[in-house]
Amino acid sequence: AILSRADRQFDWGTIKGADATPWRLDNPCQAVIYEMHLRDLTKSPTSGVDESLRGTYLGACQEGTVNSHGDATAFDYIRQLGVNVVQLQPISDRFKQYDDEGQVTYNWGYDVQNYSAPETSFSTDPSNPKQTMKELKTMIRAYHEAGISVVLDVVYNHIYSTEHGPFQNTVPDYYYRMEPDGRFQNGTGVGNETASEHEMYRKYMIDSLTHWVKEYQIDGFRFDLMAVLDAHTLNELAERLMRINPSVILYGEGWSGGPIALSPELAASKQNSYKTPDYAYFNDSFRDAVKGPTFFDVERGYISGNFHLRSSVINGL
Repeated sequence: AILSRADRQFDWGTIKGADATPWRLDNPCQAVIYEMHLRDLTKSPTSGVDESLRGTYLGACQEGTVNSHGDATAFDYIRQLGVNVVQLQPISDRFKQYDDEGQVTYNWGYDVQNYSAPETSFSTDPSNPKQTMKELKTMIRAYHEAGISVVLDVVYNHIYSTEHGPFQNTVPDYYYRMEPDGRFQNGTGVGNETASEHEMYRKYMIDSLTHWVKEYQIDGFRFDLMAVLDAHTLNELAERLMRINPSVILYGEGWSGGPIALSPELAASKQNSYKTPDYAYFNDSFRDAVKGPTFFDVERGYISGNFHLRSSVINGL
């Protein structure tokens, strides 16, 4: 039934007003967010999802699935939790590796190569782009009908391959921040950083993100390494998105993966959060004070008895 539903001609219909979009939140502070890796939600046989749908968009919205104990799984489990937002780890087209059987290997999704296209390996028919798009839309509609908003984790701060990516082949060295000797700046820690302050990359970002909202009815975005992006671009983006959906949810990581080429006063960092009032910021300083540092250190956090971090917890609150 779910396959046939995705095969139908897709039409969102006309969406106007809060009555037609009951899944949208009046206030982003109401958000209770469930982070989901779309493949992992249903890939295991214990998910109870039909074998042909495991690890797919349609598997993520199949109803009536249970594990061997009769407990609800996957889509039904999420509905029972009471969350009102799912945050999908990146589902944009990405670099793919294959195993000996020709199956796409595991990946978190941050190796993005084409930002505006949905990842085909989550489709029941990866060779058919139209079917991929229909199945993603079918999944989004199912979550909306369950009263749950859908947010995308997006990675506009870098691309997987500059050599084989669209930007270098269009205008070499324009879409990235470059060193004087021709090397790529690397504030992301993965080999390159995009130049959101350049007019045409700014336009590309805005066009891409508004496309996700218009074409797929996406309700918001979580930005990976948001400090690599500039505040002006994010403010212009927010203004454009809010014309389409005044309730759009916008938040991200207020840091980079290393020193960035962008001037500190222009970066969308947590220190500059007042410059982007429509965005929420993860606060890693507060997180580390509460639970202990995430990287490079084994120091305990406040909740584990390290009470000298009290002032950092208070500052975070």
